[in-house]
Amino acid sequence: HALQSVGKALFIERGEVQLLSTDPGAGGAVSSKSNIQKALASFASKASAEDVFVIYFAGHGITYGQAEKLQFYYLTKDISTADLSDPEVRKTYAISSQELTDWLTAIPAQKQVMMLDACNSGKVVENLMSMRALNSSQIRALDRMRDRTGMFVISGSASDKVSYEASQYGQGLLTYSLLKGMKAVSATNTSYIDVMQLFQYSRDQVPQLAKGIGGIQTPMLAFPAGGSSFDLGIVNASVNIPIAIVKPIFIRNNFQDEAAFRDVLGLGKKVGDYFNLISSRGADANYFFVYA
Repeated sequence: HALQSVGKALFIERGEVQLLSTDPGAGGAVSSKSNIQKALASFASKASAEDVFVIYFAGHGITYGQAEKLQFYYLTKDISTADLSDPEVRKTYAISSQELTDWLTAIPAQKQVMMLDACNSGKVVENLMSMRALNSSQIRALDRMRDRTGMFVISGSASDKVSYEASQYGQGLLTYSLLKGMKAVSATNTSYIDVMQLFQYSRDQVPQLAKGIGGIQTPMLAFPAGGSSFDLGIVNASVNIPIAIVKPIFIRNNFQDEAAFRDVLGLGKKVGDYFNLISSRGADANYFFVYA
């Protein structure tokens, strides 16, 4: 919603948005591997060199393979296991960084942006920035994408690290920081959202957010060598950026009878159960409860 809103303000109705989701109420197609490939093929058939192309992934990812075959795999909705040893599972339900590179290279837009809010997604950035662990076909594909398209990439975490989703924000830390960054960057840049400034803002914010939930997370960035930054959108009065309201956190309570020195009425369990019930509403909850 945020990308559509700021893009519409900048490009004045000349944008096209495709939403793929596992949420049946979202209104878009199901985010299966085949639908993702079809969506990118559709953009490839319509886009021109002058266009700006933005792709955003939120979900689960792992790295799989040995030595030069090690790749990042984005796991799509129908996968039932994180074990990718079965080649049929990889072919049908997971998107490798090689496949993603091929699909994006086919899109003629010279300005491309990719955001990956998924665990281990830094492997995509590593592949873009280093050729040491790639075979010759991967090198050619990545060279084409990096040099010809000027791809800007931000990943939620390193290639062997988690990308957190925090209940107090109701979304991933990378996503939350990008939404905040749209407002922050535009406020210092005469309403325009510069992609390089946005990614650098998120890169600085995520470690602080992760520290607040007791974790460690550092996004990885990849910018094209010698590539100039550009604007993703404009923030003005007509733009709606849905930033989550940070929820207060309540922890386990402790009741004791003054004489018995224990919870003779079972108030602790009753209050904890009630807090858990409210907290289970997820993004719609007014607060977050941790039994700790």
